Amino acid sequence: VNGSFGHAIGDQLLVAIAERLTALLKSDEHLFRLGGDEFCFLLHRAANPIHLEACIQQILESFKTPFTVANCELFITVCMGVALVPLGNNAVTSTSAAELIQDADTAMYQAKLRGKGSHQIFNQQMQQMIIQRLTLENDLQRALKQQEFILHYQPIFRLHDCSLQGFEALLRWQHPERGRVSPGEFIPCMEASGLIVPVGLFVLEEACRQLHTWHQWDWPDLVMSINLSARQFACPTLLADIDRVLDKVGVNPATIKLEITETAIMENAETAIALTKELRSRHLHISIDDFGTGYSSLSYLHQFPVDSLKIDRTFVNQLQTQNHRDYHVVNTIVALSQQLGLSVIAEGIETPQQLERLQQLECHAGQGHLFSPALAASDIEQKFGIMPSTAPFLKPVHS
Repeated sequence: VNGSFGHAIGDQLLVAIAERLTALLKSDEHLFRLGGDEFCFLLHRAANPIHLEACIQQILESFKTPFTVANCELFITVCMGVALVPLGNNAVTSTSAAELIQDADTAMYQAKLRGKGSHQIFNQQMQQMIIQRLTLENDLQRALKQQEFILHYQPIFRLHDCSLQGFEALLRWQHPERGRVSPGEFIPCMEASGLIVPVGLFVLEEACRQLHTWHQWDWPDLVMSINLSARQFACPTLLADIDRVLDKVGVNPATIKLEITETAIMENAETAIALTKELRSRHLHISIDDFGTGYSSLSYLHQFPVDSLKIDRTFVNQLQTQNHRDYHVVNTIVALSQQLGLSVIAEGIETPQQLERLQQLECHAGQGHLFSPALAASDIEQKFGIMPSTAPFLKPVHS
């Protein structure tokens, strides 16, 4: 809010939030502002689990109504962390109060990981989780400095003839002691800490550099898909960072496809439309990733200057079963894309049955372990015969 409307509006919003929260208090309860946009309740009714849950829902419900500040309607979401006084301890000392606030803050961090509008009640396991998170954050900071991150590339194929179309760049981390660390473990930590922005910039530059090399080896039509995180997409320097990388590497921007999740795009649809137009003006291609799993964006979809939709693997997984609902979902996405002039990419193709279904639906492209897992650049070059002075060819991978 401060960045969009200025600090004066932000201060007025904080006053409005405090007034709305104060209205929820009983006579023996208290509200404190801890600083920034964080507030703290001291509630006696929290000792009763039923009353506590009712209180939490009351607070969350109160934020569904927009705040009116300086003739602007502002919708605000909230995350809550809850810490309880141990049973039998009727008097809260200054030390235990500080510990309670710290525990509530720890629980709030866990709530934020679950998403907006979430709440979490503190337990002792969270303390160990916080220690592990801090250790992981420190390791990630070191990994970026020590160049421990590498990229692997998963091939993407045209489904009508199973010929190679391009690759998706995927981040991998080789920890010096733990070995290969799962992206599912370290990516959320980077998102939460903000480290995803500099690491994402590394991915962008490295993937562009690799693609440019393959283009110079007489494979000029290969396309590289690169993921943009929600934090990157919201970063004020995104356009300048992309311009710098394109100028530095010299890759053809028309062969770069930026993948942005449906949730990130719909976070602020109007801003996203303007930003995607700026990206398209640089001849970059835009794809909506994980389509069908986020917000209901059909009403906005025709307004976004995007080139393709990527069907989430959860729908693809069900195509080999008798789950008619998921089949119709995929069919609807493909039909809608055709009407809008968009291409469709399916991810997570693992069986011949899934591939056959997608081909029947006339899905344009796909990727998955049926074709190939993500591989290091050297393995990609060996697998597909990409080398200096070779001519590009179409290599069927499935009969």
